[in-house]
Amino acid sequence: MAFEKIDYNNNNRPEGKTCLLVYGYDETALDKIKNYASNYDIFELVLVTPTTMGNALERLINHTDKPTFGIEWVDTQAIVLNAVSPQELNDFVRNFKTLGLPRPLFAVVTPLSINWPFNELLKDLLDERAMIASKQKQSKKD
Repeated sequence: MAFEKIDYNNNNRPEGKTCLLVYGYDETALDKIKNYASNYDIFELVLVTPTTMGNALERLINHTDKPTFGIEWVDTQAIVLNAVSPQELNDFVRNFKTLGLPRPLFAVVTPLSINWPFNELLKDLLDERAMIASKQKQSKKD
C-alpha cells in the first residue's frame, strides 16, 4: 500500500458522488452520523450490510450492488468517504469523537480502491490497524 502526503488545507472536492459508505452501526448511530455528515454537505449515506459487503465500492456508491453470499463477515464499524476534499476528510475524522460513538475504521475511496470489494478493504484496514498497534507496542518496549 502506498501512502502520499495529504494537503489538509486543500478544500477542493474530487469529481464523483459525495457520500459515505457506512457499515456496522445501528439505526440510532446512523441518525447521528447522517446529521453529523450534513454539517459537511454530505447528504447521502450508503448502508453496507453483511449481504452487500462483497460488492466493489463503485457498485455500492452507484447503487448497482447485488446481494453477495458466502462472504466472510467482518466484525467492525467503518465509514468510507467518497469525493470529499482533504480538508473535509481531516475535519470529519478529527471531530467524529463529538458524536460519542466508537471510532470506526476510516477510509477514502481512491482510484485504486474503488474496484475493491468492501469486505476486502475492511480486512486490509484491520490488518493495517493491527500492524500499527504492534509497532507502537514494540516501540514502547524499546
